[in-house]
Amino acid sequence: MTIAGRAAVPGIAALLLGIGVPAAAGINTWTGHGLEGGNVIALVIDPTTPSTLYAGTRGGGAFKSTNGGGSWSAVNAGLTDLRVAALAFDPVTPGTVYVGAAGD
Repeated sequence: MTIAGRAAVPGIAALLLGIGVPAAAGINTWTGHGLEGGNVIALVIDPTTPSTLYAGTRGGGAFKSTNGGGSWSAVNAGLTDLRVAALAFDPVTPGTVYVGAAGD
C-alpha cells in the first residue's frame, strides 16, 4: 500500500483497524500526531499483531508503531539509505520485516 502523505497514516491505520483517531486543535496551535520522517511511501500492518505498523519514508527511514499509529519510533539500525521505497513481511518468518531502500 502506498501513501502519498504522512498525515494520512494514522487515519488509514485507524480505518483498517476499525478504531477512532483522536484529533486536537486550537487557535494558533498545531498538534502533531504522526511520524517526522518525510512523506510516507510504504505502510505494512503486522499480520499477527494488527496494532503493529511499519512505515517507510522518503528520507527519514523506517518507523514502527505498536499502538495502531498513535506514536512512532525510528527503526533504522543497519540501513545505509534512509529513502525507503518498500516494506514487506516475510511470509515464512512473520517477525521479519524487509526494507527496500531507494539507493542500496
